[in-house]
Amino acid sequence: AEAILDAGDRLLLCSDGLYRELSTQRITELLCTGDAVSAVETLLQHVLRGEAADNVTVVVVDAQPAAG
Repeated sequence: AEAILDAGDRLLLCSDGLYRELSTQRITELLCTGDAVSAVETLLQHVLRGEAADNVTVVVVDAQPAAG
């Protein structure tokens, strides 16, 4: 079976509270900063600087090589 994610890929799961407040380009720029935890913190800091109109949920996952 072919892998959907490759080692080093980064996956973003988020609510509309993030993507309605920041542009896709800005999210992409911020998503590429540091490790997964740093990326979440950076995204949240930027979206919460303004008055977020909705709740914000952000999960970032870094794909790792398969064991074995």
